[in-house]
Amino acid sequence: MISEKQIKVITQNCFIGRKVKAIIKLINEEKPDICCLQEITGRNFVEKVKKETKYNYILSEGTKTVIPKVYFHTAILTKFEILEVGEFNWKKKSRKWIEPFAGKALWSLLRSKGISILIYNCYFSIVDQGMAERGKMLVEIIKHANSFNKPAVICGDMNTTIPDSKHRRILVQLWNRFPTPSYETLGEFADKNEKYFFYETAKKHGFEEAGDMNRNTWRMLLTRREAFKVKLDWMLYRGLKKSSSSIGDWIGDHRAIIGNFTQDN
Repeated sequence: MISEKQIKVITQNCFIGRKVKAIIKLINEEKPDICCLQEITGRNFVEKVKKETKYNYILSEGTKTVIPKVYFHTAILTKFEILEVGEFNWKKKSRKWIEPFAGKALWSLLRSKGISILIYNCYFSIVDQGMAERGKMLVEIIKHANSFNKPAVICGDMNTTIPDSKHRRILVQLWNRFPTPSYETLGEFADKNEKYFFYETAKKHGFEEAGDMNRNTWRMLLTRREAFKVKLDWMLYRGLKKSSSSIGDWIGDHRAIIGNFTQDN
């Protein structure tokens, strides 16, 4: 059973591992029970965070990027007891010679003073994939969570980047090379912003979103403009009651989703 104490969870993209001081500041100010980080470039980054915050961590395998000799990791930081750990790694079925990485999800079963919770820290590829591909990865994670029968949070940078505007969609498709959404597969969602299909997929399996569906947590790097009303970062939850949520300050091109939860009675 989960006690009535608040459980605070944070998800934050670390901007290609260049924002370690900002991440340390975020953790020390917010004092979350669990912090999920994406775009970590190595163990040195998370060791610096551990030294300054005293949080334990688990780190995913490295994923090769288009930047030479740079690998991306995800990490879960917590002061809870770490009971079980695992990792999903998906590869693309096509165009593997360009970028084989499709997605990853580092997961852990955590416990503290009677609290047991499953955490999934996700990072999905933005290139060569569309709504259907990212939706399938989400469903696989949910099926895994179902086998534990525990409260669960699925969070991270899902890169659900497809907008609904025709002209904006053309620009994003040229840049990210995503397949044209199929009416046969997606139905009414084929012409909509990807966030609606992703959220509907989660809701079918009993998950809700802690963050604001209409507030950006991502901005364009050079212009610093919040673009296209897309929602890249998520904090989906089930078996918990949300008491509040907020977003953090900008750290690179992303800002944190901060969720406070209690037991769902």
